[in-house]
Parts: sequence; structure tokens; C-alpha cells
Amino acid sequence: LSLSNSWDYIFSAGWPVQLAHTIQGGTSTSRFSFYMKDTAGSGGSYFVTDLNTGNGSVSAGQWYHVAVTRSGNTFRIFLNGTLKSTTTQSGSAPAPNANSAIGRFTPSAPYYYADGKISNFRYVKGTAVYTSSFKVPTEPLTNITNTKLLCCNNASVTGSTVAPSSANTYSIN
Repeated sequence: LSLSNSWDYIFSAGWPVQLAHTIQGGTSTSRFSFYMKDTAGSGGSYFVTDLNTGNGSVSAGQWYHVAVTRSGNTFRIFLNGTLKSTTTQSGSAPAPNANSAIGRFTPSAPYYYADGKISNFRYVKGTAVYTSSFKVPTEPLTNITNTKLLCCNNASVTGSTVAPSSANTYSIN
């Protein structure tokens, strides 16, 4: 991970779902942030705002395990297995779709490409994989109940274990 950009997108499904590394106002504010839009709502407002790992939690040149989970109406973000932030909101969360991308923002420019490497990306809808702090896995992630996407988990840039029927649906940077 580099600290040269103001936004480095890990995952984006357009405006409805965003997980990014952000810097706003200097490297002391470097953090991972998660945003999600209520698909049943109106007016385009986000029902989860600024669920993040905390200012200054990210340094250049390091690997990080980032997880965002939802159990009922409770959202959590974890950094290296440690619970960093929790919020409670209701609403319908979208699944990955044709506007989804790993390593950049979609659907339009500027793309805010991730300035780093992404490994073992898993998107699970309907199962909270983590609800409290946990030991970070040291083996590749596996296909668990309700996995919608599991990729970046082998030597090929486009390699995946679980993917949509159309390989062109997801942009993998």
C-alpha cells in the first residue's frame, strides 16, 4: 500500500458500496473506510457513513487484512483481526453487480486505482463471517455459505474460486 493517493479503492459497486483506503489532510488521517447505500432507500443517502479503521491506522509498505461485516443491523470493520468501529443501521445491502470492480472505483472516471496489491478478496452476503476480533487467516480464504465472490486467491490476476457466470462482469485491476 502506498500513501501517495487520496483514495485507493479496494472494492466498489459504483456508489452503493465502497471500501477504500483514504487520506484526507495528511498521512496521519490514513485509514480504510467503508460506505454502503441503502438499495431500498430514496434520495441516494448512505445508511452507513464513515465506518473506518481510525485515523493513522495505515502505513505505507505494509500488508493489511481488512474485513467489513454485517450481523442484523450491526456493521463492523476490522483491521488485522481487531474490531475498529461499529455502527447500527437498517436497510438493504446490494450484492456485487455489473458496476463492481476490485482495485478501482466504478462506474466512471476518475477510477482511483488502488496503489497496492489485493489478495484473497471475498464478498459474502447473508453471513457475518466475523462478529468480534479474530485471528487473521494465514491460508487462502475459502468458499463459505453465501459467498458471492471469492477471487485474487491464486497466481492468476483473474483467478477465482467463486465468480459470476460472466467473467467480464467484474473488473479486476
